[in-house]
Amino acid sequence: MHPARCTALFLTLSLHAAHAAAEQRTNPFDPGRVVPPAGETALMASQGLEHFELVQLRMVGTLSDQSRRIGLIQDPAQRIYLVSPGSRIGPDGGIVETIDDTTVWLKESFLDSQGVRRTRTTTLRLAP
Repeated sequence: MHPARCTALFLTLSLHAAHAAAEQRTNPFDPGRVVPPAGETALMASQGLEHFELVQLRMVGTLSDQSRRIGLIQDPAQRIYLVSPGSRIGPDGGIVETIDDTTVWLKESFLDSQGVRRTRTTTLRLAP
């Protein structure tokens, strides 16, 4: 085959591959649409964080655009979860209220020692 034809064929195939890869990218600011690569579960939406005690979790970063911020939370198995306001974390019904550069603020509802339902604000701070 002529070298010019080989180059044209290679460029065409490369462009098709690049276009297909671009179509598969997900929006990192949409936790409900994050799809981990096949066979991996390293990056997940917040489902499952209700099963961990807060002391087992670490805030490891944030993602943000002009309209919102998403917290990155790491579990004991080193998996990263995306959380946004309204996400549930921890066994005490923690709900993410606010996220800033260094802190995820949660409101938890729990029963005290007398069986009275109480609420408290807790935080997950950015790990050093």
